[in-house]
Amino acid sequence: PRHDHEGGSNGTTPGSPRYPPLQEDLPRLKREDYYIKPSFQELAAAARQDRSYLERVADFCVGRHGVGEVKFLGHTDVRTLDLDAIVDINPSEVSVYMGNSPPVGTGLNKPAQVTLYSVFPKLETGIRGYTTDEKVVEKFRRKLEKRKGCTLLNYEAEHGVWRFAVDHFSRYGLDDSDTDTEDE
Repeated sequence: PRHDHEGGSNGTTPGSPRYPPLQEDLPRLKREDYYIKPSFQELAAAARQDRSYLERVADFCVGRHGVGEVKFLGHTDVRTLDLDAIVDINPSEVSVYMGNSPPVGTGLNKPAQVTLYSVFPKLETGIRGYTTDEKVVEKFRRKLEKRKGCTLLNYEAEHGVWRFAVDHFSRYGLDDSDTDTEDE
């Protein structure tokens, strides 16, 4: 029989009553176009060394290839998170906890940096797209600066990369019904 002191740096063995099997503790994400950082393999390897690692993952990130990503600042407890149900990243918007959020500061309802790709102003045609018109770009940048609950970190007009920070989550992004001529 193994004793607790033989189990590693946190004093427990992988099969001890304190921790369920590793696979049950890892966050879940089945959507193939989404990813996490650290990767599932990196999380599992670190957790095999120290099971408490999953309770304090630094700058945990959830992303969707070609659309955007959310980096949750500081340490995050990722154990058993169902990321398919919690995080939704779509063109020009991100939602975390759609509807039923835990208290601010718990789970993923915490400060984060969001990066969204291909976010462009509406053109005269009514379709969002790239433009070299500096007036249109500046007006759009001002609109991004005024988004409620968001702090603009950067907007790269050439590639449509919008980076912003939030203190907690609801839904952040642009609605297609938004016009870039409104003063918000």
